[in-house]
Amino acid sequence: LMINEGQGYLFAELPREFPAGVEVNLSVMQCAQIDVQNGYIYWSQEYYGSKKSKVGGQQSYNIYRTTLDGTFVDMMWVLGGGHGTMFGVDTSSGEAHIWSYYVTPLPQAEKAIAMFKYVPFKEQFYDESMAFKLEAPDGFRVTYDQTSDYVVMSPGVSNLTINVCKKSDLFAGRIAPLYTF
Repeated sequence: LMINEGQGYLFAELPREFPAGVEVNLSVMQCAQIDVQNGYIYWSQEYYGSKKSKVGGQQSYNIYRTTLDGTFVDMMWVLGGGHGTMFGVDTSSGEAHIWSYYVTPLPQAEKAIAMFKYVPFKEQFYDESMAFKLEAPDGFRVTYDQTSDYVVMSPGVSNLTINVCKKSDLFAGRIAPLYTF
């Protein structure tokens, strides 16, 4: 199926202007997750600002939360969480949690999978404030399928394998894919 640009519909656009005092990060939008039930879109952009020095310059990203029409609500920093190519939004507990790739603090800098509560204007590190964290053998890009309660992971560019895991298996400390393709 091929669709021309003119046949598309602009659902929303990530704002380019933010309220006073909000650090503007005008880099490429990496991913968007739509939370229709609560009326939000979560957008990610690689973060290049001064807060990266707090994680030894490791790749980091911002998550911006907007309404479904693209009106800015708030944002947070995911410091050491890669560049935001993929992330997942889990609202099954009634609060928004983010599933993400992460790098553990230096000097170890191990690859990990993590889930943490979305907290407006928080600087999120790989730390005890996370709801879940698990060191992983590969640098997975992570997203979440709330309908099936699956965490979907891919090592990325060099290995395009996709692993679909039960969230409960990950919480039990096991990366045990139900499906791999």
